[in-house]
Amino acid sequence: MGSCSNCPKRTGYNKLLFADVRKDSCTDPQCFVQERLTLPASISSSHAALPLTVPLGHLFGPAFLVAPVIQQGATSRTVYLPAGTDWYNYWTNERVHGGEAIQVSAPIDTLPLFVRAGSVLPLGETIESTNQPQGIARLRVYPGADAEFVLYQDDGKTYAYEKGDSRITRLYWNDAKQQLTHQGAAAWVKPDSEIVDVIGRR
Repeated sequence: MGSCSNCPKRTGYNKLLFADVRKDSCTDPQCFVQERLTLPASISSSHAALPLTVPLGHLFGPAFLVAPVIQQGATSRTVYLPAGTDWYNYWTNERVHGGEAIQVSAPIDTLPLFVRAGSVLPLGETIESTNQPQGIARLRVYPGADAEFVLYQDDGKTYAYEKGDSRITRLYWNDAKQQLTHQGAAAWVKPDSEIVDVIGRR
């Protein structure tokens, strides 16, 4: 961790909820630049040797690496992608090997965002308010490793889920077969060919 005296005790870097991550974040810009990622053991060994001055980002849940720009006027930044896996640029779908520091374009309207290879990423339909049910607009698969995702849905309004009124869909990506399968509740009504995007597949 950085040595900033303003930092609270950090317990939330590996939590999925943004509120938890933000709550535990230091607001000191220099400390933010030097922050170490909380990495799974499978990719942490090579990263552990990096000096604290290497510009990093933050893991957000199991799939994302977020690398905000914190210098005023900057339109690019250096991002270290942890070793042990490949990463995809969310915006361009470019696949990059881990264990490298790369220069990333970062105009004011684009947050540098990377997705770990071996991730399943459901994208919801646009809704006007939380009173509307949200369907699945697209489902992105980022090849490179086997993956699974549990999609949970309930009515979003009541406590009926406490009585079991919910729907669970288990999504599995077999990387060797390049095949997505799903079990449980139907998460979409359109054919898979209209919903599923396997990144890099032509």
